[in-house]
Amino acid sequence: HAHPQSIELTHMAYKVSDKMVELVNELATRSPIRLLWFLEGRGRGELVAIFLAMLELTRLGAISLKQSDSFTEILIHRVEKEIDAEQFKMYDH
Repeated sequence: HAHPQSIELTHMAYKVSDKMVELVNELATRSPIRLLWFLEGRGRGELVAIFLAMLELTRLGAISLKQSDSFTEILIHRVEKEIDAEQFKMYDH
């Protein structure tokens, strides 16, 4: 019985806070953006950081994720709420 490959999370090459800032900055210039476009060409480690960043931004009410129907494209929308990017640093510890 084979064990699933373990995932090493002790050191992330990409900071979740950096990805939160990147996403918020991208949405400041245009909203919505296509999730697939934002993820394009990124490696596994970066994708993990982006996924965690999106979860935290959604929880903070800074972004919303919308999908018009099952299996259709997911769009990331900016939410008109003041977000202090300084607080993002807490996600790096």
